[in-house]
Amino acid sequence: MLGEVAIDQVRCDHYLGSTVELSAEQGFFRQYCAPLSVGNRKLLVRVGRSEEKLRAELQWLSLFLLIAIPFGVLGAAAGGFFLAQRALKPVDAITLKAEAITADRLSERLPVANPDDEIGRLATVFNATFERIERAMAQIKRFTADVSHELRTPLTAMRAVTEVALSNSMLDVAGARAALTSNLEEVVRMSDLVEKLLMLSR
Repeated sequence: MLGEVAIDQVRCDHYLGSTVELSAEQGFFRQYCAPLSVGNRKLLVRVGRSEEKLRAELQWLSLFLLIAIPFGVLGAAAGGFFLAQRALKPVDAITLKAEAITADRLSERLPVANPDDEIGRLATVFNATFERIERAMAQIKRFTADVSHELRTPLTAMRAVTEVALSNSMLDVAGARAALTSNLEEVVRMSDLVEKLLMLSR
């Protein structure tokens, strides 16, 4: 600290009771002036402290921030990209697996790494959807097999009756009429079945 007693009154009147920043030959320093009574004498005390060290530290800090901030931004961007890639890796795995699931592979399911996070819950919902689709496809296959069987039965009967009628050279009008009546019954049965199929498709 720098102190002076009985300083020039004109020089310090402006700074009484306040802290100011001055520039001197030795550099910048902060000065404080205050009146002081010693016995019957009125004195003025001025103290000051150099700010060169503080200014040098601030300049170094400014330079450091000027260099560090761009690197910090680049590092944050690289870290964000890495974290985003890592976070989206399960999404890529789910996407590839979902693309591989076809009508012939409905029994396969999406991988669920963590069922408690958002991606895991989404994969669980998709797996439940695939399960419902698999059950629906199985029902369609059973229905198609049943329909094929139901259609094959009257066709087989019609064919048998027609072949028997055609192979009988002695077939009279009554026999031909009986064969046609049997075929007509099977046609009516098939028509009824087709109408039911159309209703189900609607």
